[in-house]
Amino acid sequence: MQKIIFITLFIVSTLGAKAQSPVGSWLRVAMIEEKANGKKVDINTELTNAMPCTKNIVYSFLANGTMAAKVTGCALGIKKSIENATKTARWVKVGNKIKVFMTDNSVPPTLNTVVYSGNKMSWTCNYSYFPELPNPNKDKSITIVYQKN
Repeated sequence: MQKIIFITLFIVSTLGAKAQSPVGSWLRVAMIEEKANGKKVDINTELTNAMPCTKNIVYSFLANGTMAAKVTGCALGIKKSIENATKTARWVKVGNKIKVFMTDNSVPPTLNTVVYSGNKMSWTCNYSYFPELPNPNKDKSITIVYQKN
């Protein structure tokens, strides 16, 4: 009987672990900056107001550690910029974190804490751990929230 319980728990935990993976297609639904004073601002709203087409970008995280962005409805220049940015991006899962780096070293690598909740995935990057990252507003952190597409 104990063996059956153990096997059942193992299968359930494996299914949960598999569900908690970035692999798949996602829409970005929020980008929350935490300011130095602790105030949080969702800049995704500003971005989609300025460039409405950005709300329809589908980000894909592939099992081989690559990323892709499918951009529709944007001007060709914006489309190419966004799609090209993900061509050299790579990711690797490290516990409850995801390391992101660019194969061309155009942006310093980051280690993002990942939290899953229902059909959403949140990545948080704490800028104090990565002082070399561009951070013109001197924010504490940024959290990107994705929703399964």
